[in-house]
Amino acid sequence: MVHHIKLKTGEELFAELVDDKHMSSLKLINPLKLVNSEDEYGETSVYFLNYVPYSDTRECHIDKRDVITCVEVNETAFKFYEMSKYFVAETDQHRMESIEKSISSMSTTIY
Repeated sequence: MVHHIKLKTGEELFAELVDDKHMSSLKLINPLKLVNSEDEYGETSVYFLNYVPYSDTRECHIDKRDVITCVEVNETAFKFYEMSKYFVAETDQHRMESIEKSISSMSTTIY
């Protein structure tokens, strides 16, 4: 089940959640960070970014003490999260390819 998690830092995450009652942390699978953006006309848009963009794993742990709220999402939010996972994965792939090209270019220049 997908959950909306608000952290003490103010960050809002959406993720599949594994909660082992005996652990002090929550295991988040495919965590996405919710971003609210406002343009110069005052129009607001909402989108997701990968919460762990520079990791090969799509899991992380959050200390339960850092969580303010954690609730299951409704069907609309679930569908938005599911569609966003694919868009975020494509964006991350493109970003990593750009970084690899930059590293390769810098390596050639340095050596």
